[in-house]
Amino acid sequence: MGMVAYDIDNYVEKSREEIEKRQQIEIVRKEKRLAKARNIASAKISAKAVIVSAILISMLFAGIYCRVQISEINARSAKVKSAIAVAESDNVRLNMELDSKASIYSIYEYASDVLGMHKISENQINYLDLSAFDESVLVKAE
Repeated sequence: MGMVAYDIDNYVEKSREEIEKRQQIEIVRKEKRLAKARNIASAKISAKAVIVSAILISMLFAGIYCRVQISEINARSAKVKSAIAVAESDNVRLNMELDSKASIYSIYEYASDVLGMHKISENQINYLDLSAFDESVLVKAE
């Protein structure tokens, strides 16, 4: 009943059946409140479980994604390293080829075989004496 300052029901004697009926109603109300509290608690627990599961699943997918990215980067790195190795071996080969073509022996051989050139001997050297031509002549332009 209501909480009125002069609640007459408080002063009236009640029958035993009515008291038991009210107690049973109070027990049912308490049970309903407890059941409702249990339902709310179980809903909270379920919500927490769902949130934790979602976080764990997202962390799992993030880990998988990171590993895939690392694998792709490692594959690209391996390709670049192999390309560098090929370029370095080509560089060594080309330098060796250049050294072989630019050696003095190969130049001498090419000059003598292909161009028909030979080393000069001492008797083939002629010196010019240009001291007699130390004079300068001025020519007047017309």
